[in-house]
Amino acid sequence: MRFTMISHTSQNLKVAVRSVAFQQLLARPVWRSGEGRLGYLKRVATENDLSNSMLSEVDFAAAPNFLAYNNFINCLPSSSWNIRFARFCPYCLDVDPIWRREWELLFFDSCPMHQCQLIDICAQCSMPLTWRRKHLLICDCGLQLQHMRPHPCSRNVSQLSLAISNSVAPVGSIGEFSTLHNLTTAQIQRVVRLLGSVGDVSRNIRSQKIAYVDRIEVSSILTNVAADILIDWPTAFHKLLISLEHQYRTSFSSRRLPKCFGTLHASIFNTLHDPCYEFLRSAFNQYVLINWPAPIAKRNKRIPENQRMHGAWVPSSHACHELKISPRRLQKMIEDGLIIGEIRVNSENGRNYTVIQREQLNASSQHVHNFVDLQTAAKLIGFSKKRIGQLRNILFPDAKKTLEINNAPWMINLADINRILDVGQALLECMPSLESEITFSHMIRHWMWGHADIADFIVDCVRGVIRPISLCTGKRGIGSWIFSRQVVSQWLAKHNAINRLDMSVQEFARYFGIKQEVAYFLVRNDFITSIESVLPRGREKRISFKSADDFSERYVFLAELAKRTKCSSRGLLSRLAAMGIHPVSGPHIDEGRQLLMRKNAQLELAITQISLEQANRYHPQ
Repeated sequence: MRFTMISHTSQNLKVAVRSVAFQQLLARPVWRSGEGRLGYLKRVATENDLSNSMLSEVDFAAAPNFLAYNNFINCLPSSSWNIRFARFCPYCLDVDPIWRREWELLFFDSCPMHQCQLIDICAQCSMPLTWRRKHLLICDCGLQLQHMRPHPCSRNVSQLSLAISNSVAPVGSIGEFSTLHNLTTAQIQRVVRLLGSVGDVSRNIRSQKIAYVDRIEVSSILTNVAADILIDWPTAFHKLLISLEHQYRTSFSSRRLPKCFGTLHASIFNTLHDPCYEFLRSAFNQYVLINWPAPIAKRNKRIPENQRMHGAWVPSSHACHELKISPRRLQKMIEDGLIIGEIRVNSENGRNYTVIQREQLNASSQHVHNFVDLQTAAKLIGFSKKRIGQLRNILFPDAKKTLEINNAPWMINLADINRILDVGQALLECMPSLESEITFSHMIRHWMWGHADIADFIVDCVRGVIRPISLCTGKRGIGSWIFSRQVVSQWLAKHNAINRLDMSVQEFARYFGIKQEVAYFLVRNDFITSIESVLPRGREKRISFKSADDFSERYVFLAELAKRTKCSSRGLLSRLAAMGIHPVSGPHIDEGRQLLMRKNAQLELAITQISLEQANRYHPQ
């Protein structure tokens, strides 16, 4: 006897069935592993010829294994289950006539085993399959469900269904979808709904409320789009964002992310709070940093600050701060094509603003940092800014002005400075020997060197013509270079012979072996021609080598003649006076400190005669 209360009135039947436990049913099928909850209930109803209302009153507390499974299923929210429509794989039903658990999950649209799309519409009556049908494996029109033939599905959709199925199992992998790792079934379904609704161009991006999402004809559209995006993450997701931006951005003035990406932006950052959705936020931020055609505002706290500063476009103020240049110089670099920038218009207030490409900024940063101003160059070399400016044309011929205005700063290539500093890079510090060594700073300070002399000495040091032997302790820059006095003297002799066109009065005095006071007297009284030159320390008289040679040909000091004749200066002066030869300059003539004679044939003859007399006097024949 199936049910004794089967002929009772509906009211009495309801009361009667309530009192029926699972053990009292005539057919008590055992729940099988992998079987769905609704499928099992429908199987119980089919084998006991129960209606849905009668089935709802049966107590399944004693059903073997079903109560534990029912508690496990209840851990998922009701929105994860497809409770209105039934879908199935006819090949699976033909092998084993049970309703599988994964078929009851939302967005499980294909069979991973048979690579086919699930069916939820009867092929004979074209009516949707619901859980109100009388038989589990037969449509109400009488068609056997396992006799239907499904459509094939894409591999991506099949892999997505596998990931959803395995997320329900206590232990399972997610297949090829690495982005769905550690996501629950409900979380995967939320991702599929979001990506599918946004990627479906036929739908409105502003809404994710989708009618009949539990029908295959609707959900398959979402799962196909979502699977294609997830299988090629994040490249396919970035392509989706590009299409959305082109579709909804009206102009470059639309700088608000929600206006361009709609509910996708709001869902990623406002709705999907859990850490498991970080892969969505990370991929979105990555796209914005690379492709967003406007600077990322500081108020955008959804993008980490360390990433925000690496956006594809940066404001000009940030570019100036990063390059350490003025806005005027940045504008000049844009005009010269050294850096790519664009002028945008703010649609809200109509103000113009300049943005710079990040890639161009990084490349220009290297270019800008390769040049330093005179102040920095002076600090590195150890000279004053004024002296660097004086040596600029010789030491740094590639220096250039940043702007075409008079007060624009000069910029020097850092590579030229490093070549100079490398000369003393590997030298040790010590104190110089006062007798045999000398520092470069001492030469610059106390020697009468012009700008060309200092520059030529530095250039020869860089070329290796002359090398410092050590560095002076306590000094900075190239002024600390220590040289051998002998080596410097040899360099000076060679340098003067090749490059020098004139000499100072002090050098003239050393050259002729006279006192500096005598040399200045000769210059002041025009015995030697001089020119006035402007040097770093001021103006001074300079004597050309031609003038020095002319002086040697025209004049001779009496002391030199006395040395040649081997007699005293006073005796030679008396004997020359007796011959009618007198000096042109001296103490009693023009207050000169040293007697000076004019060279001529009479003087030369007299000197020869006196020399012979002196020789016969001390060496008589």
